[in-house]
Amino acid sequence: MTNREIRDAYGRIQPDDAARERMLRHILSSAAAERFPERAAGSRRQVRAALLAAAILAAGLLVASCCYVTDFFSLGSVGMGPQEIVLPAPNGDGSFSSSTATVDMISLQGLQDSPEFQACAEWEAFLAGYDQDGSILAAIGNNPTGIPGDYDAYLCYTRDMTDKLDQLCEKYGLALLGPIAADMEGPEDLSARAGVGDVFSCGGGLNDMYWGYCYQDGTFLVEGGVFLAGPGWFSTLDYQFSRARKGSLSTLVLNIGSAEDFDQWTYVTENGVPLLLAANGSSKGLVIADREESFVVVNVLGDLSDGRVDLNRQTMESFAEAFDFSAIP
Repeated sequence: MTNREIRDAYGRIQPDDAARERMLRHILSSAAAERFPERAAGSRRQVRAALLAAAILAAGLLVASCCYVTDFFSLGSVGMGPQEIVLPAPNGDGSFSSSTATVDMISLQGLQDSPEFQACAEWEAFLAGYDQDGSILAAIGNNPTGIPGDYDAYLCYTRDMTDKLDQLCEKYGLALLGPIAADMEGPEDLSARAGVGDVFSCGGGLNDMYWGYCYQDGTFLVEGGVFLAGPGWFSTLDYQFSRARKGSLSTLVLNIGSAEDFDQWTYVTENGVPLLLAANGSSKGLVIADREESFVVVNVLGDLSDGRVDLNRQTMESFAEAFDFSAIP
């Protein structure tokens, strides 16, 4: 992550100065490891600026009603296997260095038998063997690539890459996402542009969408936070909410650390939507819904304002009830 990317991300924060300062510290220390991985700068994988969220949350009460189902999918159903990623790390003097780590990745497109998952897996395999020393990217430098805007979502810099995407679309019957259609700043904007209902108004917890972006087909990624409270406990959970529209070629994957660390269980919301919930208790939770026209993954980050995370079953189920997943077709 470059200093410019940090400044750009920091400029998106809207709360008071103290909250801005807390969130900036979080970005500098750990955001890259928690965010959706992109291509690393200086090699074939370029790092985009990390999405960040900040808002002042008020107290609210949410009580979840437990209901479970059987014969449901698991994290193994969306697993893409271990991958080596590049992690930028601050040096303390304003500069950054990088290191590598092997982590488990999951698909944000669909289950393993879906064309969306299989196309994404093939794209990842292609990238793993393409321009491994970064020489092609280095030769291009800052020169125009001539790549059409239809490929903006995939960070292509050669015709070989766009040709591969075209082949995947033809093979799996998918469409390109194209350029980002809009940045979104609220639930009403999201509903209008993505063709979904009010996703963030459900239950008694305060669910505040911070911002996000959307593609023309309704695929989107947004960030927000939920404040939950119950007898003797309260929690603020920041999150990233990804909706992949089925029939489109999406290539985002999510670093979950080690899949073996997760407790996972099935759950049905009060309005009848079956979900997979998973949490490692200390740093990450996941809420996954396989809808008729969409695949939804919510990356639960815990409390980014002070670093506290306690993702137990009660908290995760209450968090899930703060969304109306039935509003997404």
